[in-house]
Amino acid sequence: SNSSSHWPTAAMAHELPKTQEELEEQHEREVQALEERSAQHLAQVTESAGKGKKGKQLIEAAQREVEQWEYDLREKQREELELLLGFLNPKEVASEEKSESKAVTEEEDEAEKARRKKEKAQKKRQAKADKEAQREAEKEREKLEAGPSARDVELEALEAVLSVQKPPLKVLEIP
Repeated sequence: SNSSSHWPTAAMAHELPKTQEELEEQHEREVQALEERSAQHLAQVTESAGKGKKGKQLIEAAQREVEQWEYDLREKQREELELLLGFLNPKEVASEEKSESKAVTEEEDEAEKARRKKEKAQKKRQAKADKEAQREAEKEREKLEAGPSARDVELEALEAVLSVQKPPLKVLEIP
């Protein structure tokens, strides 16, 4: 996890909800806020993405980003709940941890390692895809801001000259 410490400090104690119900209410508000933020983000990306392959990539990247936000929030909330329960019932949690540590087998450790490895690879692929989508969006934005290319300007000038000829002439593209 990103936090440096799992146990509440004196400074954190006043910030923590006093009861499990308060924590659950806080978590519900956080989930609602995230759902609104996610819907807004997806709508914004969908609106500006366009209909082509690049647009689909941008939308998919945004969906993966929202999934990551949801995962991060669930993890943070799970840690907060464990922290609160441990703070409210330190003996109960300590005894549970001792019994659990005896029950953990090497197979579970291996499964956990494999799961973490898969998660890490998935995050890496996700980051690569997000970076690529961002690069594509940046290229598209630059292209839009750059205005007409020198070729387009030249073709326009050439067409203006050729169209007044008798008979009118035009440039044909040969694929």
